[in-house]
Amino acid sequence: MTVDKITAALFLALFVLGASAESEDWRFVAAEQGATNLVIASAAPGSPLEFSWRWDPHEDPNVAKDAAAFANIDECKIADGGRTVLVCASNGGAAAVDVATRRARWYLKLAPDTAGPHSLEVLPDGRVAVACSVGIDKLVFVDVAKHPFEPSKQTVKEVMDLPGGHGVVWDTKRDSLFVLGYTNLFEMSYRKDSMSAVVKRKWDFSKAAVDAHGHDLVADGRGGYYITNRTGVWGFNPDEGVFKPVMMRSHVKSYSPDFAKGILVQIPTEKWWSDRLIVIKPDGTERIIGPFNGAKFYKARWIEENLKRGN
Repeated sequence: MTVDKITAALFLALFVLGASAESEDWRFVAAEQGATNLVIASAAPGSPLEFSWRWDPHEDPNVAKDAAAFANIDECKIADGGRTVLVCASNGGAAAVDVATRRARWYLKLAPDTAGPHSLEVLPDGRVAVACSVGIDKLVFVDVAKHPFEPSKQTVKEVMDLPGGHGVVWDTKRDSLFVLGYTNLFEMSYRKDSMSAVVKRKWDFSKAAVDAHGHDLVADGRGGYYITNRTGVWGFNPDEGVFKPVMMRSHVKSYSPDFAKGILVQIPTEKWWSDRLIVIKPDGTERIIGPFNGAKFYKARWIEENLKRGN
């Protein structure tokens, strides 16, 4: 190979690497309670502090008739490789929102005007698990398949009492549903035929993790989980049964890890909201994203979450 060809090859390699770095997806989705919307923006350095995408339940014809049920949006979870956002609100609504069309693919409504849903997960058969907090305090399953836009016709089943229900994640490897309450983390076996679940294992983290009030439940990509509470962020591997401190900062409302970009964190600046987010970079340094004018973020997640490195 000639010197010119070697130079060209090196230039091409550097160009590809540079393009890859520049195209890395820094977008995040957030539950924004200032406007009762889902919003998307970029956390890349130098990006404008503005939303590039917004879902307003009042403007979505699939849910507009029950838009009031989506007051106080308190969860946003990425599904289908970033094509869908799962959302729920403490006023009773929950939905799967298609990012491309800004339309709900289905929605449900629980206990109108009562604080309740705080997290949701789609089960392997398409039914929806909802962890409900104050006002309901239950784990609920809902079958939305036959009536995706008619909540009154959907089959709803209360599975168990769940004081302070705040988190729910389906674990494909273990074929289990993990559910977070104020003091307990449950591993549950889902029974499709009876639309029910039974507790396989249960852990009380209120002493091990210094405080009760479990808030966020996130898979760590290595077979374990992160939970947040009023004292910090804790790592937990169900097969070890030990809660280990990960980040000792109080009142972390949401925790979205990425081994390349860093950890996206929401820590309230007023009550339970913030108009800014924090990126804790892999080297431990921090960068503030915001403030976004008038925003009241409750939770925020990376749209693309890389959890493979370090596995």
